[in-house]
Amino acid sequence: MHNSTTKVTLCLSLLVFGARLLAQAPAEMTLDDALRLANQNSLKLGVSQNELRKANLARSELRASGLPQLTVKAGASYAPDQRNFGYDPAVTDGGQLNGQIGLEQSLYDGGARRLKTEQLALDFEKLRTEQHLMERDLVAEVKQRFIELLQAKLRFALQQESVSQLQSYFDLVRSMNRGGGVPYTDVLKTQVDLANAEVALEKAHNSKLSAIYALELATGLTVDTSLTVRGTLDSLSFGNADSLLSVPPTDPAHAIELYSANLDVHRSELDVQIARRERRPLIDLTADAGYLSSRDNLTVPANERYGGLGFSAGVNAALPLFNGGATRMRIQQAELEANALRIQRQLLERSLTSQMQSLRLQIQSETQTLNNLRQTIDTAEQNYLLMRSTYAGGGTTATEVLSAQEMLRDAKLSELESLAAIAQLKVQLEQASTPYTGAQP
Repeated sequence: MHNSTTKVTLCLSLLVFGARLLAQAPAEMTLDDALRLANQNSLKLGVSQNELRKANLARSELRASGLPQLTVKAGASYAPDQRNFGYDPAVTDGGQLNGQIGLEQSLYDGGARRLKTEQLALDFEKLRTEQHLMERDLVAEVKQRFIELLQAKLRFALQQESVSQLQSYFDLVRSMNRGGGVPYTDVLKTQVDLANAEVALEKAHNSKLSAIYALELATGLTVDTSLTVRGTLDSLSFGNADSLLSVPPTDPAHAIELYSANLDVHRSELDVQIARRERRPLIDLTADAGYLSSRDNLTVPANERYGGLGFSAGVNAALPLFNGGATRMRIQQAELEANALRIQRQLLERSLTSQMQSLRLQIQSETQTLNNLRQTIDTAEQNYLLMRSTYAGGGTTATEVLSAQEMLRDAKLSELESLAAIAQLKVQLEQASTPYTGAQP
């Protein structure tokens, strides 16, 4: 009975483990699968979550420091007060015995705590922005790796098609040569082109493996060369290439990088205000209650002795008058830092504007190139079929047939490169223009 239970438990464990593996790495991965896995397995996002928790604790710590601070103090001291040796007993009372609860409360700090609270709120928002940037960059990286794998997969298929075409043509030439219809040089030329196509096929296979490894690294999966992906470059390039010409312009003012830069500027402006608050007075309330007595009091008869139990309260105020100009210099440093960050924000906005415009122009240019290539492919395909049939009838040379086949292959490879370039440019445009939904600072 015990063995049966153990076997059942083991089987269930294997089933659960197998189900997790299947859930982690689907047999045929879509782009959505890749994005989901990357989000689940990202270590950077886990570190970002820890940083957010630390920022929350820092905010709680600052709030707690503004509450009344209670401390327990206890101690005993002895100070000799002989006439020829010792401190003045009027100052030391010969020593003290105390046990007290003390309270300190800041009544006014010039508004520095409020400004620091705003800074911590900005720090927390900055971390959220950085987390959003990580997520955005992770999505862009996974999309790029996915596109590269699709491109490598299609390039491998095109090379396979090219090898198949050349192999079929090689069989035709060899058959015609045996019948005396074409010279042996045609066989050699075709054999050389076939060998070159097989070398290109092997290179395409290696590129496909490299693309698989890159996608697995981006999604946090273990190395598995059997990974396959499902999707088309056409769908990742907006489906219809002509629609790319109508991509709406993107306002860089809403880009997440610019939002992050605004947070930095706002925080630096608070640094300036905090430095200026150093010129304001500080007012604190102090109080204590408990037992406090001196050695002199404890040495007198009990009926003349003070009880020692009591309390005290007071208000302390401090106003800085002169510190050698240190405050003024700190204000100037903070102002220079804030001004530098404003300039960096302007440079970033210009860079984003230029980048988005350049990406849109490249998309439009690649779209036109793609349209031209697709027309070229139709012509090249008709030309290849015509050359091959003409060669079978003795109306053309093997060199012309091989040139026609090479032209068709190159046109299809160029179409693939253009489609992949459009998809990659789209990913870059989305990455550069990703907005942030948080409240503007």
